[in-house]
Amino acid sequence: MQGAISSGDKNPADPDLETFNPLFPNGLYYGYMDFVSGSVNAIVVRPMVSLQLSKSVSLTADSFFFWRQRASDGLYSQADVFLRTGQDTRARYIGAEQNLDWSEPLQ
Repeated sequence: MQGAISSGDKNPADPDLETFNPLFPNGLYYGYMDFVSGSVNAIVVRPMVSLQLSKSVSLTADSFFFWRQRASDGLYSQADVFLRTGQDTRARYIGAEQNLDWSEPLQ
């Protein structure tokens, strides 16, 4: 189980973004989900399980569950482009994604 909380701007009327912005963001910061970047004020929960199927093959299944930290927080893309205001809804739940990865040594 993993989790993360990022914080940011409390005042949507303030023109300064004031949100968490990682200096060197990883494109897969929260999995493969494209619309959520490292610059979202979010609560993320990530349960996962990994199985070693043989000496050289493993399988990992994980899920990411996303909530806005504040009901007024907006959503941003990977390139920090503003996608959706937090002013149109009070819902905090953003969504979820599931990943299934397997690995084996390169031949």
